Amino acid sequence: MNDIRDLRQRNRRRKYRRRKTGFLFAVFSFLVILAAVVAAVTVFFKISDIKVTGQTRYTNEQILEASGITTGTNMFLINKFSVINKMFDKLVYLDEVRIRRRLPDTVEIMVTETKPIACVKSAEQYWLIDKRCKILEAIDENKANQTGIITGIELKNPSAGRIADIGDADKLVKLKELLDAADRGGVLAKIKGIHFEKLYDLSMTYDDRFTVILGSAGDYDRKFRFLLNVMQRLSEFDKGTIDLSDPEMARFRPED
Repeated sequence: MNDIRDLRQRNRRRKYRRRKTGFLFAVFSFLVILAAVVAAVTVFFKISDIKVTGQTRYTNEQILEASGITTGTNMFLINKFSVINKMFDKLVYLDEVRIRRRLPDTVEIMVTETKPIACVKSAEQYWLIDKRCKILEAIDENKANQTGIITGIELKNPSAGRIADIGDADKLVKLKELLDAADRGGVLAKIKGIHFEKLYDLSMTYDDRFTVILGSAGDYDRKFRFLLNVMQRLSEFDKGTIDLSDPEMARFRPED
C-alpha cells in the first residue's frame, strides 16, 4: 500500500511540475511576443507626413502647431483625445476635429470651423458665441451691432473657448435649442436681437423691421416655419409685429 501511495504522490508531483513548466513557458512566450510587438511599433509606423484637411480661418501651420504632432513620432503613441482637446483650447473657432492614422506613415487632421451667430453683453464687453453657446471672442459695440444681440442673460466669468455660463442650466438649454433651430431653419441671418428675459415670453427683433413674439420657449422649428411663411406674404416695406405664440397660427399686426 505504501508503494502505491508513493507512486501516486510522485505522479502528482510530476503533473504539477509539467503544469508549472507549461504555465511559465506560456507566460514567457507571451512576454516575448509582447516585446516584439512593442519593438515593432516603436521602430516602425513613424510619421513622415501630416495632412490637414478642411477650411478654417487658421493656417495649416497653426493647426499643426496646436496639435503638437510632429514627424518622426510613432503614430500609435498619439493620444488623439488629448490632442483634440488641446486644439480646441488653442483654436476656439474649431467646431470639429478628427484625427486619422493612415498606414504606414501618414496622419490626417480633419477640421471644421464653427461660426459666430450671436453675441452677449457682459458688463461693458460683448462676446461672440456660436450655436452651441461656446464663447468665441470679445468684440466691440460696432461689431456687436452687426450680429444678433442676446439680452436677458448674464455671462459669468466669460472666457474664449468655453461654453457660456449664465447661471441657469435650463435657460442655457433653451437658448441653445433656439439658436440651433434658427440656424437650421434659415432665419438666423436676419435676427438682430433675441430677448431672453423670460422663458414664457420670448421675442426677437427680425430684419430690423419686425418684432417677433415667440411666447414660451420650445417648438422653435414650427415657429420659424410660420415666420418664413408670413415673410413670403409681406412686402419689403411692411413693418410691425409677428406673433408666433399661438401653436395653430401666426398673426401679423402692422405698425401704426
